[in-house]
Amino acid sequence: MRDLVERDLVARERDPADRRVIQLLPTEKSPAAKEAINTVWSGTIRTAMTRLSNEQVASIEATSGALQALHTERPTPPSDR
Repeated sequence: MRDLVERDLVARERDPADRRVIQLLPTEKSPAAKEAINTVWSGTIRTAMTRLSNEQVASIEATSGALQALHTERPTPPSDR
């Protein structure tokens, strides 16, 4: 976390309601960094998939919608329920 703060990707701020709590907030640089990371990862995955059979690629593509739904849902952690 310290590295992200030093690179100005995350800012630490005290919670005004509870001064013991430190909030971690994205900075203006965060979206560009996230996009760069996504580009590298997607290229890496695309390259790796070229080594798979057509059946394996089809299997991954068939499950990608469900995986995206899980990512989008952002379930509540058990401790917060």
